[in-house]
Amino acid sequence: MIAVKGGILGTPKAEDRPSCQPGYYCPHDSGTPVPCPRGTYGPLAGATSVKSCVSCLPHFFSPRPGLAACLPCGHQAQQPLPGQDHCVCQGEGQSFQPSDGKCVCTLGYTPWGESGMCVPTIYKICRDRRTRGQSGECLSTEEWGEHCSQQVHTIPALESLT
Repeated sequence: MIAVKGGILGTPKAEDRPSCQPGYYCPHDSGTPVPCPRGTYGPLAGATSVKSCVSCLPHFFSPRPGLAACLPCGHQAQQPLPGQDHCVCQGEGQSFQPSDGKCVCTLGYTPWGESGMCVPTIYKICRDRRTRGQSGECLSTEEWGEHCSQQVHTIPALESLT
């Protein structure tokens, strides 16, 4: 029942409920919107079943639930399979970024020219008892101490064991 100023209207009918937005479906037994799963999209408003969610076509992807349309993989990546939540970069040492559809070089690789290719990074030899950090820099024992004090956090329960 719905109370309004001056009286009671009664139980709302299905047509009185707000319809689900694209990217979602609202099962008949619930007014709560449910997002279409990753790898799919919901093109229509008012959907009532997960069957209304459509798989993304090849070369498109849906990285998160509740999208009203799939996103294109772009020219740097591909996805030959339907219904996927990611795209695959073609080059070695590349990682796909869903946020902008670009392929970026992973750790240990460097962009090469305008081609967008990634090549293994060649690091200089660390000398004077220095060792390499994960980003490729050569660090002395003192620099490692500084690095670890800023990057590594101790666990109080483990400190008592030393």
